This record gives sequence, structure tokens and C-alpha cells, in this order.
Amino acid sequence: MSGPGIEGMVLDKYKILKKLGAGAMGAVFQAQDTYTNEVVALKILAPKLAKDESYLKRFKREVRAARELNHPNIIRVFDAGEYKGFHYFTMEFVEGKSVMELLEEKKRLPLKMALKITYEVAKALDHAHELHIVHRDIKPANIIVDPKKGVKLADMGLAKKVGDGGYTDITMAGKVMGTPFYLAPERISEEGDKIDTRADIYSLGATLYHMIYGMVPFQGDPRNPFKVYHQILHEEVSFPPDPPLPESMKNLIRKMMAKSPSQRHRTPKELLQEIEIIVAELEGRKVSPPSPSKPLKQAKVASASPKESSKEVEKKGSSWFLKFFIFILILLCALGGAIYFADQLGIPLLIHLKERITSFLNQI
Repeated sequence: MSGPGIEGMVLDKYKILKKLGAGAMGAVFQAQDTYTNEVVALKILAPKLAKDESYLKRFKREVRAARELNHPNIIRVFDAGEYKGFHYFTMEFVEGKSVMELLEEKKRLPLKMALKITYEVAKALDHAHELHIVHRDIKPANIIVDPKKGVKLADMGLAKKVGDGGYTDITMAGKVMGTPFYLAPERISEEGDKIDTRADIYSLGATLYHMIYGMVPFQGDPRNPFKVYHQILHEEVSFPPDPPLPESMKNLIRKMMAKSPSQRHRTPKELLQEIEIIVAELEGRKVSPPSPSKPLKQAKVASASPKESSKEVEKKGSSWFLKFFIFILILLCALGGAIYFADQLGIPLLIHLKERITSFLNQI
């Protein structure tokens, strides 16, 4: 569904305002909900994909997964449907520019800006991770920087629920779903059906590299990506001298882009913590160690004033004296009872005890 004159057409309840872009999956339009007047982004599935029943089934399942996501750093997926053979879904409309557009304008981004964008996307991935959802297509074109709404992760069209199974990432006649320059090694290998959030962390690492250096980590022709795949699988990432990068930043990218998922950050939360440390280092701040889980009562006692401390000692002393007095009283009562019952019961031990106590008292 493209071409001149499409503006003004109505698809189901959505009036198409203008075309925003197109990709392998289909075209995206700015549209208006005729019921609510809300402006949305409308994505229409490419006709050749809509005819593929197995792909259509996946598409519907993935849209359902994407609709579960609700986070400030993720473009919301609202609605999905089919109208006269056209399969579509609607998303939150966000103004602003993609990171790819910013890179085309500026070639590369300042280090702090690149880290800020990476941090915000990692927060989005953390939310997706909690719902067991993998994005599978993290790249500069899918990250939008909106002056009002901030950083937004877009295009959840490839999002997949971890453990759904049933297919791998090598689909559509052997093609790998996703953009080759940012794919994790396991996305290319036969392990593609076992991916988790660490594949997204790899792609975000490749995106961070691109933002800093103005080029992808591994070069090649996207139309014939096997050279790129070979580098991703077998070559280590290298760092050009310009711009100079702190060793902590290089280590961050190395870890994000490790060949084995087990060598990367286990979760987006771990990645967020490392970025926070690096940002503090760049700003010359000291990072406070995590506060212990149960320090409150101890801290309160340690910080008590001298006046409060003396009262506490006085209170403890009074308590000890009272306990000692009660102990002596009980002991005297026991002795008195022993003396009283000694003759009546005729117990030799008690009689002997009585004589010793009487002798002691006569000597005083």
C-alpha cells in the first residue's frame, strides 16, 4: 500500500496522513484514529509477507508480545487488525529523529550523548527482560530521540517472547531477520532459536560503537552479508585511535559484544550499573557503594547523641540491679523455707543445712 494519492485514504478506522518510511516488513504511515482523533504510527505488513501463513502467524504472535510492553523508553503498540487483506498494527507516534538520522547529519555523536542513549535503551531492555521479551532488531534506525519524550526504542515488529519456540531467526528462505551489522553471533548460528536478552545487549553494544566512531564494528556489503557474518563470528572488535576512548569504555563495548552470551552482561540491569559507574568516572564523581540491606537499626544506635547514650547506659544499669535484687530475694526465700521445713520433714541434708545457717547467724 504505497504510491501517490494514498494520503487521505482510510484503512479500517485509520485515516492515512502521510508516509513515514518503508522496510522489509512493510510501510509505516502517520495516521489518525477517526474515532478518537489520536495520531498514531500505522505499520502495514508487506503483501508478500501477508500471504505467507506461517509468517502471518508469527506476526500476530509477536504483536501480542509487543503489546505487553509499557515503558517510557518504548514506543507503545496499541492495536492490530486486518482490513480487506491488509494486515496492520498501530503504534505511539513519536516526533524526532532516529539515531541513524543523527549519525547521517553529524557522522558521530559525543561520548556522553552516546552513553545517555545507550543507558535509556538499556532501561527499555530491562523492562522487556522482565516480561521475557527480546527485541531482536536493536540498531540506530530503531532508536528515536524525541526532544519532548526523550529516547524511545521503536519497531517492536520483531519482538519475540523468550521460549515461544517453533522457529529460529533464520527464516524467510534462509535470510536472517534483523540488520546484519548489529546481529549477535548466536543470531547467525544455529542457536538462533535459543536467544535471550543478551542478544539485544550485543546489538546495543554494536550500536554504541557506531554512535561513537561513526561506523559499524564490522564492515561489509549488507546485500551480501556473509563477510559481515564471518567477522561477527570470528573476529574481535577493534578500536580506532580517533576519538580516543577511556579503557573503561572499551571494556564496556568488549563485554557487550563478547562472542559468547555467557561473557556478556547477564541482564540489562547489570549493564545499567556498569554505565552508571563509567558516567560517574567521566564526570569525576565517586560512585557510592550499594547500601546494605539491613543497616538502619545499627546506624541509628551508632549515631545516637551522648545524652541519648548515657540514658541508654543508665537504663541498662537499673535493669541489671533489679534482676540481681530479685535473684537474692528468691535465694533468701529458698533458704528460709529450707530452715522451716528441716525439722518437720526430717531430711538429714536440710537439718544439716539449718544447723550451719544457725551457727553462721549466731556468729554475726
